Amino acid sequence: SLHAIKFASMKNITFIVDKAAVYDEVAKTTSYVGAKMLGDESAYRRIFTTDADQLMLERFWNETCSAVTEHLKRFVVEVSPHTSPDAVSITNNYSLTLKVSENFDNAIEDSINASLFSCFVASITSKWFKYTNRDEVAAYVTEGAGYLDEVMEKVCHRKRPVRPSVNDMSL
Repeated sequence: SLHAIKFASMKNITFIVDKAAVYDEVAKTTSYVGAKMLGDESAYRRIFTTDADQLMLERFWNETCSAVTEHLKRFVVEVSPHTSPDAVSITNNYSLTLKVSENFDNAIEDSINASLFSCFVASITSKWFKYTNRDEVAAYVTEGAGYLDEVMEKVCHRKRPVRPSVNDMSL
């Protein structure tokens, strides 16, 4: 006997990571960490990201975009282009369109956006700390990878099918 193969229908969802908001959060995080380092008078100036560091942060942004795209590549329909490595463009957000199951739970889209945002912040901060605060690198690398795994898990999540009730059926 022949078995029919049924393919689940798919839909596209788009996520946008706001670069300016990520950079602001990286600045807050590095400022906070630098200010809280007791016994190291130069820590704040060394660790806190400033406007002068934007070109380096831009490289870290592009590296993070590539890593996220690679991690989610089986779902990727479209992704925004990288910025030039020689210029800083604070308005060039990361846009990612994914193909997901028709049963994807749209109620978790905001949660995925939040996890993507946190992944970018942790990843960029970990890369910055490789130069300025080596003791904190591993924790931020682990945190960023954890957020990326959360994104993958959420993208694969499907809502449970709902059986029609007797009241839903028209005769």
